[in-house]
Parts: sequence; structure tokens; C-alpha cells
Amino acid sequence: MIRQQLDSLRVLGAYNADGWGISYYDRLGGDELNPIIRRAEPNAPSDPRYETAVEEMISLGTRAALCHVRRASGSMIIGIPNPHPFDRSAVRRPLRVLFAHNGAISSTLLVDLINALDPGYFSVNPPDYYPNYLDSDLYLIYLLETMDTYLDSSVEACVRIAVSRIDSALGLAAASSYLNFIMTDGATAWAAHYTDDLPNSYPLHYFPDTGLSGTWIAASVPMGKPDTLWREVPNYTLVTLVPGQPPVFTTLQYPSKIIKLQRGYDLDIAYAPYDPRVIVITYSLPRDEPIRIDIFDAAGRRLKAVYDGPQDAGSHVIYWSGSDDRGRQVPTGKYFCILSAPAAILSGDLTILP
Repeated sequence: MIRQQLDSLRVLGAYNADGWGISYYDRLGGDELNPIIRRAEPNAPSDPRYETAVEEMISLGTRAALCHVRRASGSMIIGIPNPHPFDRSAVRRPLRVLFAHNGAISSTLLVDLINALDPGYFSVNPPDYYPNYLDSDLYLIYLLETMDTYLDSSVEACVRIAVSRIDSALGLAAASSYLNFIMTDGATAWAAHYTDDLPNSYPLHYFPDTGLSGTWIAASVPMGKPDTLWREVPNYTLVTLVPGQPPVFTTLQYPSKIIKLQRGYDLDIAYAPYDPRVIVITYSLPRDEPIRIDIFDAAGRRLKAVYDGPQDAGSHVIYWSGSDDRGRQVPTGKYFCILSAPAAILSGDLTILP
């Protein structure tokens, strides 16, 4: 089956003629995984090295692979192989991933977002290409920076935070969002479908649609037969694929988008150490201004006004005991905290535990 998919990808390379990349894992003994990456600038149908890389990958019986054919966006740098797939590690959590992005994002915007979250992050996780940044490389750095910032949150939750912030910043610039990606750590694959330019939507599909499978494939378009077993990943959705487990779908949209018109705003959600049902909301403001902090349920219904009034500049802490506006305790489950200010709207997710 994998051979059929890779042959289809090679044909697709005729329409994505700016290079190809194949990455997979080889075991170095024990459970340690060693990423192997083959890249080239010619298109896949005309480059015999593509077939050599495919044969090498199949012969190793690798558990996970990520393959990419490129149609370059404005970030194209002539004379280098296809830079996808990217191989990069988080700094503060044990996560090393292979990554490919299908779309285009402003590199300037991504640099601003990375520096706004942590001005020193580039020094510990530098880009592969500088000063001619590649947007896909910066996209992965920002995803990992978010995971390194919210260490108690899952990969899925961190992807939602990062994608929402990128999309909101793009929206302020009146630009379309093309944020599709596929990522793997060798055991799990994550595939995101997120685009606001629906007439020119970049689709994403997974295979097979059987509920449970020992092998999962995610691709921009269905590749190989049978076509009936390919299903499109819904827009604004991240699918998590683990062999032998059913796919898990995570919505990537908040009830209200995170918007940062300028730096100086931040919102963090944590549990009180003395009671996991008490939520600690920490936030920062760049100036004195009126704000409102509300709690919403997963359906977007407002349940609680935690704070509504003037607030001084600087960092503040407020607590939510898990009750709604009528004093009733909300049930266990997922909720959202929305901070609204004249120049920003920030959103964070939280879980009320049993």
C-alpha cells in the first residue's frame, strides 16, 4: 500500500515542480529513532534519486515517514533543495519532529510572533535559513515555542494556541490563512487543515476511513486506491493519528479568536496547587485600561463574568472557582477563558477536573 501512495506522490510532483523531500526513521538500537532525510531540487518524476530514496525507505520497514513535493511560494530560494521536511526539536520538552507545511505565511509576521512570546527563543532554537527566512521553518519554530511555553498542555492544545494566534494576526493584516501541516515524532502523526481562503482551500485527507487501522496516511489529496476510503479532514481541525488507535479530531478554533494588535498582552491558565477545581488566571496588560474576563463552554456560551472593570498595567492574578454567574458549579469538561481589552482579545482553554 505504501508503495502505491509514494508512486502517486511522484506523479503529483509534476504539478509541484520545485523539489521533493522524503524523510523516515531508522532505529539506532533499542527504541531510539534516527530521522533520515533525502531532499532534492528537481521535480520528483524527473529525478531518479526519488526512486532510490523510496526503495531505501521501504527496505528499512520504517514505522513513520513524511514525504513532500514542493510548489514554492514567495519564500522560494533558488538553488537549494526542497527544504521540506524539517527536522527540529523542542527545547523544554522531549519532542523531536519531522514537519512539512502546505501553504504560505508572512515570515515577518511569524518572526514578530516568535519574539513576542519569547524574545530569546531564536537563540536556543535558531532557524535553518537566515536572514532569508523560510515561512515553513518559522511556522514549526513557533509551534515548538508554544509547546515549550505551555509545558502542561498537550501537543494538540499547543497547536490550537499557536494556530489561533497566527490566524488572528493574519486576519488583522487582511491576509488569508494557509496553515495546513503534517508532523510526526515517529510514533504519532499530526495533520492540520486550516485555511480561511475557502475558494482556494488547501485540502487535507486521511486514509483509511475505517475507524481503526494499523497504518494511517495523511495527504493533501487522495493518493492511490480505493478512493472510497479517503476522507477529508474538516477545516479548522487537527487530526491525531496513532497506529492501532482511532483518529482523534481537535478543533483549532476558539469561540473568540486571539487577537494581538501590539505586544504586552499575555494570558496564562493554571490550576491552584491546593485545589484542581480552582483555576488561576494570570494576565498582563501594557497599559491602564478597562478589561473583561469571561468563561465560555465548548459550545461558545458565556457562563461567568470573572472580571469586568478598569485594570492597571502590569501582571495580575485572578481566580475562578468553577461556578457560573448564578453560583452553580459547572460540570467537568473543556472551557475557554476570554480576556477582552480595547486593543486585544486573548483566549486560553482549560479543563474542569472531577
